[in-house]
Amino acid sequence: PPTVEIAQTDTFACYSGTITLKAKTLNAQTPYQYYWTRIKKDTGTLKPWKSEIHISGDTISQLTIKNLSNDSTIRIKTTDATGCIFFDTTTIKIKPLPKVNLGPDQRICTYQMAQFDSQNADTVTYNWNTKETSRIIRPNIAGEYIVTVTEKNWLCSANDTVLLYVRSEEHTSELQSQFRISYAVFCL
Repeated sequence: PPTVEIAQTDTFACYSGTITLKAKTLNAQTPYQYYWTRIKKDTGTLKPWKSEIHISGDTISQLTIKNLSNDSTIRIKTTDATGCIFFDTTTIKIKPLPKVNLGPDQRICTYQMAQFDSQNADTVTYNWNTKETSRIIRPNIAGEYIVTVTEKNWLCSANDTVLLYVRSEEHTSELQSQFRISYAVFCL
């Protein structure tokens, strides 16, 4: 019998991510017509499904869904050249992004070190724009520091950016004498 398959099992996507589903049609006569719907679960009646909402404009064999934020059940209805109709359904489970917060931008003097902590457990990987792969880095060079934290099981990623400003001692001494402020206060 003719069949269509969009996924062998339920699938997943990262929060705010994009997923592309492709219809694989077997044992049917071309051309095919496709109709994709998102199934809304019933929350109060005895019916197992409340309604299906057509996903606007999607009548081709491939469906791309962007900015995913909730678990979704997607169904495809395929009609072949002989009028035979067949269906497949898959559920897309949304996986959370890792949380990452490097804190506010920092200002240090040349002899100091900043510390940026990407604050996650061992179930993630760290990739800094400095090529470091540890959870914590301690730079003392002015610039922009970006970390991408990727969850190991689902490969969902999030990133954060922080700026580091480094004051030279010459600049500090000049301002200190000009404004008569304490070096220690200025450097903190």
